[in-house]
Amino acid sequence: MVKQRVVVLSVYVTIALSGWIRCPGMAQERDSTGYIWNTGPWGKCQGNHCGFGGVQSRSVWCVHTEGWSTIQTNCDQNKKPVTQRHCFKVCDGHKHLFEWSVGKWSTCERPMKDLPTITSESCGSGVLGNHNRSVACIIKSRNILIEHRDGVVDDSFCEHFSAKPIMSDSCLVPCPQDCIVTEFTDWGECTRTCGNGTQTKTRRVIVPPMYEGKSCPPLMKTRPCKGLPTCVKKVKSTYRIKIGAWTTCQPMKSDDTNTSLAVVNQPVIGYQTRQVICLRDDGHSAYHKICYEEAIPTYRACVISQDCQVLSWSDWSPCSQTCSNDLGLTAGYRTRYRNVTVLPFGDGARCPHLQEQQQCTATADGVIVPCPRYKWHVSAWGDCQSDYLISKHEKKHLNINGTLCGGGLQSREVFCVQENDTNYRPVDTWLCSPPQPSYMKRSEERRVGKECRSRWSPYH
Repeated sequence: MVKQRVVVLSVYVTIALSGWIRCPGMAQERDSTGYIWNTGPWGKCQGNHCGFGGVQSRSVWCVHTEGWSTIQTNCDQNKKPVTQRHCFKVCDGHKHLFEWSVGKWSTCERPMKDLPTITSESCGSGVLGNHNRSVACIIKSRNILIEHRDGVVDDSFCEHFSAKPIMSDSCLVPCPQDCIVTEFTDWGECTRTCGNGTQTKTRRVIVPPMYEGKSCPPLMKTRPCKGLPTCVKKVKSTYRIKIGAWTTCQPMKSDDTNTSLAVVNQPVIGYQTRQVICLRDDGHSAYHKICYEEAIPTYRACVISQDCQVLSWSDWSPCSQTCSNDLGLTAGYRTRYRNVTVLPFGDGARCPHLQEQQQCTATADGVIVPCPRYKWHVSAWGDCQSDYLISKHEKKHLNINGTLCGGGLQSREVFCVQENDTNYRPVDTWLCSPPQPSYMKRSEERRVGKECRSRWSPYH
């Protein structure tokens, strides 16, 4: 109660704090005499009392504008910066006022953009990178007049209680994945049977590029057909596009069998294909550019379907209700769980529910013992005291000697105990029902000591 009183009396004092008042500059504006004042950094907050009332010091010296130091009398004494100022001295009792605010880590990146390019062949398991986060010391209560910027104060306040969390750390940047394609197919049929036709050959993507890997090379080559006869003018035909449905997701082809399903709890990338055909009105296929200028995708990546698999149910947990309370509740609940062994991917079956609950009783015979009961224990009120109202420092400051007369405060012990406990052993306060009885009250009892007596004044 005494500490709380001191804090309340102190919050109405506005004072400059260490580290937050910007110095007018390490060197002031150039003086006409050629001499200026230089200031050093503010030192640690010193003092015999915690909170407001500490003192900081710094060095102040006179220099010539060319940079060499000289005696202080050469500088203008009226412009000399202060060498001391008041500050807030942090002590162990202020731990509830300050805390570190730590932000989230940024994305892991390589420390320098001009480093040599890392390829999938030279990378190994990853590239060492760096990520950062913000760390600041904040004040929890805005009622205390400590200078801050949106709640942020100097790090020295929090460093009194714990070291500053790291703001930068190393991390692993994923290796680049270059694009992987198949070999080209054979040259296709000529697009025309006469005149100027072309032939094409294609290849498809097996693994797309990821993490700044090399992009895919061209997937199609074209060349003019040779030896075509001159075309005879015919009636103009009409064309249409026929697009088929996507096939089922298939695993990538590999020399090693079953590699696509080797890791059951990681998604396996597969592929799907479809047919895109340009049809002439007589039903024959034609060169695709007759129907469309830009190629329509016939291949895409997909995730191989995998059903969820779970273990058997665990044993039932103990019953949550071990005794009956005042409301007459005797039934509790128990719980059992099961874990996932194989995660679902793609269009695979989702996982069933992993937890079940049912009502239960704590004993097999269904007999429930009464729950313990708790109550507030209070002692008798103590003697009237005036020390709660004014501290020794305030008595000395106000030049108060001897006993204070008049009213004061009385206190008593208040704590939670179990009923029928004759030893009155304290237990956790949350076990007792609110409200908690007061442990202090104001008393109008007057002091009757020798110091409080005075003589009557004469009649008027």
